[in-house]
Amino acid sequence: MGNLVQQALGADVSELWLFDAAGRTHLGPADKLTLARQLVAEIAHRSAS
Repeated sequence: MGNLVQQALGADVSELWLFDAAGRTHLGPADKLTLARQLVAEIAHRSAS
């Protein structure tokens, strides 16, 4: 997982990138609570596979 810290600190909106063997998945831009929920959902989805 990655984000640009200099853009995320103190900001209301952020973005995340998830990296794996298949490539990358982009989440956001969204508020941080929404991103957290999307990240947990993505982890759950990948764990179920």
